[in-house]
Amino acid sequence: MSVSEFLEFLLESKRHSGYIAHIQKIPGRDAVFSNEPEILPAKVRDWLSKEGIRLYSHQAEAIEAIDAGEDVILCTPTASGKTLSFLLPFLTIRQQFGDATALAIYPAKALTRDQHKTILELERSTGMRINPAIYDGDTPQHDRPLIRSKAGLILTNPYELHQILPWHRQWSSFFSRLRYVILDEAHHYRGVFGSSMSSLIRRLLRICEYYGSAPQFFLSSATLANPAVFALQLTGREMTVISRSGAPTGDRFFLLYNPYHEMALPRSIYSESAEILSLLVDAGLQSLCFTGSRRMTEMVSVWANSSLSRKSPKKSGYIAAYRAGYLPKERQELELKLKEGEIRG
Repeated sequence: MSVSEFLEFLLESKRHSGYIAHIQKIPGRDAVFSNEPEILPAKVRDWLSKEGIRLYSHQAEAIEAIDAGEDVILCTPTASGKTLSFLLPFLTIRQQFGDATALAIYPAKALTRDQHKTILELERSTGMRINPAIYDGDTPQHDRPLIRSKAGLILTNPYELHQILPWHRQWSSFFSRLRYVILDEAHHYRGVFGSSMSSLIRRLLRICEYYGSAPQFFLSSATLANPAVFALQLTGREMTVISRSGAPTGDRFFLLYNPYHEMALPRSIYSESAEILSLLVDAGLQSLCFTGSRRMTEMVSVWANSSLSRKSPKKSGYIAAYRAGYLPKERQELELKLKEGEIRG
């Protein structure tokens, strides 16, 4: 079942149609491609050609801005190729200066591990050494000294960076060669969290200055109302804003579902979320449902699985909870099952 067919099903359902407040469709658009920037090394060009990859306009624009020494904030939709926009300039600088390093900061461990796999695959495909390594609370103690001395690209999160900075002398070699700081999913850094992150960045920059480096910043983000002001407040730097995406998009649908729309028969937000999640999974649509707490995550998962089992007993267990508090191995197994389609919701 397609998304549009599923929406038709909800609209025709006596059980759900009365609670649908609004449906909005945003039409898709075609890709806008650009020529490869001349600054890319031959190995990178060969790899792009071999893989049949054409750069989108925003990727080429970001690569050229970074090469010009500018700090960049890239605001384009999910799955628009933001990772390549900073990896290709880093490969270029590594080609020129083999000991250059970069620091990539992600707000969630799941993002870190997913990006690490992508970077390892790029390293293998191009034959260019990046030496990426994850350095967070799950990194074994016996691996840490080697990572500090050998890694070219460190992938971490704000919480671990906060622990790293007081021990900066152990990182003196890495910080002295630091050329890029990447903040992925930067729109997460708002409010109190954003204020703390802003202070953390200023601490990082003081340490970089102490060791004689002046890294460029690359921020990637979902759409922001005023990305230039946001980036300035977060990092203290004026940035080049790239917000016109060249990536293609399919049709997108937004459905506003109000459990209290019919006050004579009000329903629980969470039980309705569980019911709709089970319907989506039963229809063959892999889906995510977000809640506000660990406890509610577990409860919605149980309710949704129960509902799915009644509809389709063979699909029992297709829905799982994913929350903070798991052991590293448990979290990685869940992420792998979701990525490979064993878990559908």
